[in-house]
Amino acid sequence: MTEDLSLRSPVLIFASQIAGSAFAVAPEREEELLAAAPTFSLALSNDRGFYIRVNMSTHEATLPIATLEYLWACAYLFWVLYQEYVAAQERGDELLDLSDRRYVRGAIDAFNWTRNNQAVSGVESWPQTLPRPTRMDGDSAVSAANELFLMAIAWIIHHEIAHVRADHSALHRTYAVKQELEADEMATDWILGKCDDPGLRKKRQLGMVTALLAMQLLDEPPGADTYVSTHPPTVERLYACLERARVDDDGAPRAFAAIALQLQLSQYELSIPLDGSSIQDILGGAMIEFHTSLRTP
Repeated sequence: MTEDLSLRSPVLIFASQIAGSAFAVAPEREEELLAAAPTFSLALSNDRGFYIRVNMSTHEATLPIATLEYLWACAYLFWVLYQEYVAAQERGDELLDLSDRRYVRGAIDAFNWTRNNQAVSGVESWPQTLPRPTRMDGDSAVSAANELFLMAIAWIIHHEIAHVRADHSALHRTYAVKQELEADEMATDWILGKCDDPGLRKKRQLGMVTALLAMQLLDEPPGADTYVSTHPPTVERLYACLERARVDDDGAPRAFAAIALQLQLSQYELSIPLDGSSIQDILGGAMIEFHTSLRTP
């Protein structure tokens, strides 16, 4: 990873962990990774916009700092929302109003700031008043977000490594979409394929879901030069990866995804029924509502 950028963002306290995340996420496959992608490298940039791209000639992946900030804020927001829903469920609440929850408001504010920063300039200073990545915070939500963030980065990096391993190249959109789905499958298989520990599998699945939900919440419109134009709809990628990862219909990663999608749908004044027979029913309803209401002309 390049060292020419100053520590201008709190997310860069994890620079070394980001650089090694592809190995750390599945340490049982370290030797395989060294053999599969021996020349793969990472570089930081001050670019704006959300992307992590790999140069197919040099095998170097570029990670904008603003993208990393956005991913951390997503991890924090998703975890805070998930914990609030779990607590409400345990209490047996029939109605959950999060408008007066300080942690929720702070999480949403951090998410909105990082989303705006990566879209506009990419180099603004993280506001001191907002939740941020720290190592010694004492806040369990920050600690959980740190872990989810690194898991999400690892899955995305393995997605990019998959393009190198599969020798993908820039082609017509139809083939590009197929290649993205193949890279999703390869990344998911890599981090989960040799993991038999239920707790570790759940963490890795949550990281994968965090990465895909972060892309989903950007909601970029279709167009010749947009992210969506060369990538399949993220809701479809999310569903395919949950199936590929063999997540139970009522598993926490599906609940995690359903809660985040409800947040997104609420921004468009859309809603879904919450009385499905399983979390997958609720998640499926959210996916269908998003796809038919926001993607269909």
